[in-house]
Amino acid sequence: MDAVKILSFVIRDKYKKLHTLRYALYNTPLARKYVAALDANVAIADNNIDSNFNNKVEADYPDICNEIKALVKSINQSCDYLTLPEYDTIQQKELNNLHELFEDWGAVPRHQEDRSLAHKFFKLNDLIHMCEDTFMDGRVMGAIVDVKPSVESGKGGKHFKVTEKDKLLLTDQYNWGRLYLGYNTLGKDYLAAMKDNDIRLIQNDQVKPQVRYAAEVWLNFGPDQHLPTKFEFANWLDTLDEKTSSKINLNDVQGRLLLGELIIDKPVDFDKVKWNKEVFSTFREVVDVIITEQWPPQELADFIKENKHQQWIPDELPANVWDSDWPWAPVYNHLNNPLNERRVKEELARIDKHFTAHRDTDKSGGYGHEGWSGVTLHGIGPTKTENFEQYGYKTQEEANYHWTSICNECPYIVSTIKSLPFSKYDRVRIMKLDPGGYIMPHKDGDGRIFGPLNIALTNPEGCEFIFEGKGVVPFEPGRGFMLDLGIRHCVLNATEEPRYHIIVHGTPSDDMGPLIWDSLQNMNVWNSDWPWAPADL
Repeated sequence: MDAVKILSFVIRDKYKKLHTLRYALYNTPLARKYVAALDANVAIADNNIDSNFNNKVEADYPDICNEIKALVKSINQSCDYLTLPEYDTIQQKELNNLHELFEDWGAVPRHQEDRSLAHKFFKLNDLIHMCEDTFMDGRVMGAIVDVKPSVESGKGGKHFKVTEKDKLLLTDQYNWGRLYLGYNTLGKDYLAAMKDNDIRLIQNDQVKPQVRYAAEVWLNFGPDQHLPTKFEFANWLDTLDEKTSSKINLNDVQGRLLLGELIIDKPVDFDKVKWNKEVFSTFREVVDVIITEQWPPQELADFIKENKHQQWIPDELPANVWDSDWPWAPVYNHLNNPLNERRVKEELARIDKHFTAHRDTDKSGGYGHEGWSGVTLHGIGPTKTENFEQYGYKTQEEANYHWTSICNECPYIVSTIKSLPFSKYDRVRIMKLDPGGYIMPHKDGDGRIFGPLNIALTNPEGCEFIFEGKGVVPFEPGRGFMLDLGIRHCVLNATEEPRYHIIVHGTPSDDMGPLIWDSLQNMNVWNSDWPWAPADL
């Protein structure tokens, strides 16, 4: 069987911040067919992604109604064979009527030949459902994401028939965080008709059970259903007159095709309702859809599981920390002057456009990674993030290391670096690890490699640097560590925020030892009454 695949959605919120939602696809024939459909549409989609978020609440209802009114007028101005009613007030009755007219339009295949008009009709359908869901005032949330050719391309998306085997994956008991195929057949099924009490749809024989699918999925963030929808449907049938109920084919009361479920890197008591209202309600646009193998990669997951809780704590100060077996030693240069995180974030936002992919040809084993980039503050140039040998130079002097032009855009960060106890600076970089990014388990060479200083500018909770047999390095914003990179280590950013760290290569001055001592005391994780003096470092 194929390996488990991860479907990732990169989403921009109303504040222009990016989030990544990751879904583990079930290892089923249906999921593999969906991946094939996605690949087929990506090849012709010209990077076009349609995303429609149902994340509004009752307060948004008037605005959505105004969108519907404006869109109806636009449709009527460009459609010469169908006139939609232009309502002053829109309630469920009016929504049902507009939806019925949408289905009448879609029942004629040639109507969709005008792709611009078709786009408006499909948008109207989305707004109708969005408006209906505001009646639930935030209790029902979700999104439809479709990868398909743009209207301008003039190409049609790939569609696939739903087979009898696919129907084994049908469910009518929907859960928060589950991923389902979009209802790609034009029109409503019986369960949707029940939800809207759309009796005329049944009376007019306009119910259309799903017969095809495309690269479209439904991300459900509504409440978990404790009972199947068909229980509610059975009760609804008893409210219908005999003539109407006799038109219903119970074999076509289907549900949705289940694909996978959300990967939650949160505590067990994760508050779904709070997340819906505070986070999901801000989402506005899907900017990328990515298929990868298992996330994080199995090798990385196994390494973290085996080593995360083997936490190292020093029990005795060595005579010389440089020649000891310590995996790290803290260098916290702001004991009395904490890092100004606001200024740091302002400067990081200013220089973010300058970051370039780091070691982007290393994608498996060793330095294998995803989402790793950097910018050089002291070195050959802003985009030259690797050592001078990688660019054909024989010595650092020949490479002419210098403070680069980027420093002018981040003066506070640069002043922080220059305040460190170094008598000479070699390569100095800011390294960024994207949300969901990782660096695979590796070591930088043989033997003890103690000396590069790694300082956290940001370190979101859930982003961890882990040493083999030594556990997690306790990074915090403003706290740095001398690291022994001769020990296998990895990094995983299992958060929705990028991680920014400074890496300083250089020659420490005589003040480094006392600073390490003061930093150890400040961390307050050991007995503060150590008998050893700073000079012992």
